Amino acid sequence: MRGGATGYSNLLASWWHAVRRQNSRNMPEADGTRSWKTNPDLWYPVLLMVAGILFFSDSLFSSKNFYFRDILTFHYPLHRVMIESYARGEFPLWNPYVYLGQPMLANPNYMAFYPSNLFHLFLPFNYAFKLHFIVHPLLGGLGLYFMQRRLG
Repeated sequence: MRGGATGYSNLLASWWHAVRRQNSRNMPEADGTRSWKTNPDLWYPVLLMVAGILFFSDSLFSSKNFYFRDILTFHYPLHRVMIESYARGEFPLWNPYVYLGQPMLANPNYMAFYPSNLFHLFLPFNYAFKLHFIVHPLLGGLGLYFMQRRLG
């Protein structure tokens, strides 16, 4: 293995310095005088949310599902068991329904501490499960937008 960790760290350091140099030239200082109509950093997230709601409107506003196969037969039951254990006030340690049982916290498929599980605190299970899959493309779009703004 040529270069090893040193080569990777040098590559990362040179990329970071290039990004900082580019941003110091291209990014204007925030003066607070631009209105929301002319500031794309404010209206782009709203536009992205509207596009996402329109794209997923069938599943958001009806009982239709847009997931099938692995999600429906594997992830849905695992997630359901985990959320039900949270609802009972228990820590999701063990799933007795798979074979002779399996640990939930040790299995990454359960996503026991994933942030989108917070949707289940205030939404019905099926709607929160749909929202879990809808939020990811929207966050990815926002991340891409702000990354391209940062890189120029």
